[in-house]
Amino acid sequence: MKFERSSKNERKFLKRKLLSKEAPETGWPNKGEQTNGAIPSQNNTMKYFINVNNWAQEENIEIFYFSSFDESWKVHHEGDVGARWGLWDNKELLKY
Repeated sequence: MKFERSSKNERKFLKRKLLSKEAPETGWPNKGEQTNGAIPSQNNTMKYFINVNNWAQEENIEIFYFSSFDESWKVHHEGDVGARWGLWDNKELLKY
């Protein structure tokens, strides 16, 4: 399953970056183009949210989950995936 492979890679990346304090935030988009096997979807976003929180708790690392709300203005700068990182949509409705 592609998510599981990405999840292992994400855990390695996050641990390296978070322990070095280079990456203060994390997240997974629910829509948009796929990048290097990382597939944006509601299911993968929830799996990532749960997995990264479990991992952070096990490793005793504080994380900042990005982002609270979708930011539709980002589509012009980051493409369709850039606007879909929120746990709430741009109308402030919980997506999950």
